[in-house]
Amino acid sequence: MLREIVQNNGLTSDDLLHRMQLKIWDGPQDFPGFCSCLRKLDPTLSEPQLRSLAKTLKNKEGKVEVSALLRNLCG
Repeated sequence: MLREIVQNNGLTSDDLLHRMQLKIWDGPQDFPGFCSCLRKLDPTLSEPQLRSLAKTLKNKEGKVEVSALLRNLCG
């Protein structure tokens, strides 16, 4: 659903990074950091929604890479 919103509004990866207050070179985000970033995009996201998305995107260390997050949000 987030990807559809991003695409329909023509948001670029730079737009998303700015809204999430991230840089492409930032390190992987742990779950609290990941939640903070996504809630800056959509404050209505629930804890179960965030957990589900984090589970899909996390790496072997259990963190979400900024590049992986952008790839999934931008399509």
